[in-house]
Amino acid sequence: MQKQDNAPEQKSKQFGLVYLEDIKRLQDSTKSELIVWLVYSYHCNGKNNLCFPSIRTTMEMTSLSRPSVLRAIKALKQKGILTPHSRTASGVVKYVLTRVKGDT
Repeated sequence: MQKQDNAPEQKSKQFGLVYLEDIKRLQDSTKSELIVWLVYSYHCNGKNNLCFPSIRTTMEMTSLSRPSVLRAIKALKQKGILTPHSRTASGVVKYVLTRVKGDT
């Protein structure tokens, strides 16, 4: 007799898409910029490309220091990849992640 497992099935969630064209656009970027971009891509919603992981979350996910994260964000803004949009109630800056493919 087979034992029944009543635990709910775990499903993985997809929060963002990474397109090859986006990665090609980042070829001249530093490793820090690339990994910060990946965190923002992961936290990006699909409707309007808004993303707003906190600096602390970004630091934890990348193992980068605060100054390194801030430098990477600044560089991504200068390249037009991240555009400031607004702030959350807790003060976290919301960015629009510009994508080569999939923008509406």
